[in-house]
Amino acid sequence: MGGVVKMSGFFKRAQLFASLFLPCFYPDSILQGTWAGEEWAGNTYGSSYNNSTTNDGDGIRWTRFLSAGAYKFALEYRRNTNQGIIDLEVGGSVKDSIDAFGASAYMTNITNVTVPVSGLQNIDLVINGKNGGSSDFGMKVFQLRIWRVS
Repeated sequence: MGGVVKMSGFFKRAQLFASLFLPCFYPDSILQGTWAGEEWAGNTYGSSYNNSTTNDGDGIRWTRFLSAGAYKFALEYRRNTNQGIIDLEVGGSVKDSIDAFGASAYMTNITNVTVPVSGLQNIDLVINGKNGGSSDFGMKVFQLRIWRVS
């Protein structure tokens, strides 16, 4: 199998609005830090992935093909008093900085992302500093969902 498949009509529109699901405990690579999965029984998110080293700059990466266009990126993460600021980077550019400091809660952050050129894109989640009130540089993430909107 393989090769190029030319699509039109219904199938092209279906692909246009298809969703990409990236469970955070299966990144393609670790950029920095020591990472471990953690089971959350009874939690709608299931398992999380967190950096046990909790250093500034800890991060994880996926590499996926994205066609040029507009996307929504939905990151599901845990907010807490020991969490850092999570940068969402796509293609080497920071698209959003998410301050995960705060009272313990499960959160979803939605970011609008424009991909200017079709091709393989590095999708990174990286700790970039912390809120002054946070006690550490933690990151506890569950999943990243991506869907094309145009």
